[in-house]
Amino acid sequence: MVKRICLVENDLLCVFLVRKVLEKHGVKHTLQHFNNGKPAIEWLEIAINERLALPELILLDLHMPDMNGWDFLEQWST
Repeated sequence: MVKRICLVENDLLCVFLVRKVLEKHGVKHTLQHFNNGKPAIEWLEIAINERLALPELILLDLHMPDMNGWDFLEQWST
């Protein structure tokens, strides 16, 4: 079962719904939430450098201001 989840989503209603769905299905998790891709990338880089536990699942909104999901995927894959 997934225990560490990273949610990159700027719509607070979607964040609320994701939390509720996870709770409803009994998923015991740590949810790290970011409003856009840039702080998520920064947090992941720090986690890697400090050898912290990485998320097992990243839920990514593709349409966000600043760094959208496509930009996140492009930067993360390089």
